[in-house]
Amino acid sequence: MTAINQHPIFYYATVLVVFDSAMTEFTGLQ
Repeated sequence: MTAINQHPIFYYATVLVVFDSAMTEFTGLQ
């Protein structure tokens, strides 16, 4: 996990993409 500690922006970007994908699927189900 040192890579995440050294590059927090990558971790933030990954969370943002996962969150965006989850919201897209959630909206598609409605």
